[in-house]
Amino acid sequence: MDFTLDVFKHLPLLAPLAQAGSIFQVGQVVSATAILSANFALFNKSGNGLQIWLLAAPVQVAAAIEVDLFRLDTDPAMTAGNTPVNLLLGFRNAGATFEAQQLAAPATNGKISAMLAAPANTFYVCSSGVIIIPPGKGILISTGLVATQVSLTLVWAEIDAAFTDWLAQRDDD
Repeated sequence: MDFTLDVFKHLPLLAPLAQAGSIFQVGQVVSATAILSANFALFNKSGNGLQIWLLAAPVQVAAAIEVDLFRLDTDPAMTAGNTPVNLLLGFRNAGATFEAQQLAAPATNGKISAMLAAPANTFYVCSSGVIIIPPGKGILISTGLVATQVSLTLVWAEIDAAFTDWLAQRDDD
């Protein structure tokens, strides 16, 4: 499911979350080289009581390159990326941290998927649905070693864990 291509279908879910100040967006461009990959991390801090629902992650590249999605069990402590913006402008700051950096070998905890991104096309990292990131976990989007610019935008919702527990209980009934 791609939220960016079928936004009207998802308005009943997205509109209340945006009005509650729970949807965030951030974008950044990082250059990959022949020896350094472009890396983007979204990490949900421990103890904040939030689940991160990654809604969209479109990637654009200038040259064909592999793009991998990894699970993170610890904050990668990379360079802070651009500041996420709450889509209820002027409302609270994000509970998640966004980091972006060139690295030779990022530390990861397991590859979720690998894809080939082509120039002049928008490629969606989480096109099959929402990726849910619990507290103390994160995702890393990392490229192969090809000289190109990589542009990434992340859109996510920060949902109180009590709400997601209620949803799970409701589904069990």
